[in-house]
Amino acid sequence: MAVDPRENLEKFWETLLGRDPEKIRALWKVLEAQEQESVRTHLERMAFEDGWTVSQRLSAHTALEAIKD
Repeated sequence: MAVDPRENLEKFWETLLGRDPEKIRALWKVLEAQEQESVRTHLERMAFEDGWTVSQRLSAHTALEAIKD
């Protein structure tokens, strides 16, 4: 079962950045369109902007790959 970000934000991000594409896609499906857009925007910042660690960037790239249409 996917984690609802409205119930446990820490677990939500842990799952989203956990590099498990299957879990990432399951989590993505519970989000509404507006939430998906906000999360995608944040992941793109993490993946492509300065200031994030290599591990964070890799996790963001993995998540973006898992959720791309």
